[in-house]
Amino acid sequence: MTPDERTSLWASVSRSVRTPSVTNRDIRFIAPLGGGQFLRVNGSRATTEEQAITYELGMRRQPTERFYWDFAAYFTRYEDLIKTVPTGVTPPFVNGVFANYAAADTYGAEIWGTYEASDRQRFRASYSFYREVFDERGVNAFDLLNVSGTYPGSMANLVSSTDLTECVTLDTTIRYVDSLARVGSYVEMDVRLGWRLRNGMEAALVGQNLLQPSHTEFVEPSRVNSTTDVQRGVFGVLSCGY
Repeated sequence: MTPDERTSLWASVSRSVRTPSVTNRDIRFIAPLGGGQFLRVNGSRATTEEQAITYELGMRRQPTERFYWDFAAYFTRYEDLIKTVPTGVTPPFVNGVFANYAAADTYGAEIWGTYEASDRQRFRASYSFYREVFDERGVNAFDLLNVSGTYPGSMANLVSSTDLTECVTLDTTIRYVDSLARVGSYVEMDVRLGWRLRNGMEAALVGQNLLQPSHTEFVEPSRVNSTTDVQRGVFGVLSCGY
């Protein structure tokens, strides 16, 4: 729908399914819980498809020739989610099995925009909001394979692109990621200085995650002591396009 030449509106409804994986059906998984206990999970051939229905709507607006923004919101209902269901304790093991044992609602919104301050200076910004509500039907705290809490509730970034000369560009990105279940929030910055050379070649000096030596981005739910740490880095790039 286009109410006027600078505005667009849209909406959609979609349905999707996920077939149980080989892991869900055939895995035999053991992970340490601490205190001499272990989580032991078996797959199940009784698992069936997970189902989801999603409602979305959005708007794009270009108030001026140099500025435009987009907005989108969504709501998804999930049914028959595959979870780890406790089946009893046989020391030192806490036993579980995969089963269609949960439902969930997720909802959120995103807004992003672009502004050309001048022919040489451009800004891009975005913000996303996400929430999830799980109905886990009484699944207890030993469900270490829980998928809830693995996506940040808020994310934002700001990108500045500057043409220093006709051949040299400077891009700076500042990004914020909200906390996860076992990972704190963080702010980071990336910088890229690029030179456009002859014959489609480009050289660049890139700095990533410059605000701190390292930070944790993710903790694997199925591995109690497994984390994903990202280090500060500086490197060069030479590329050639045809």
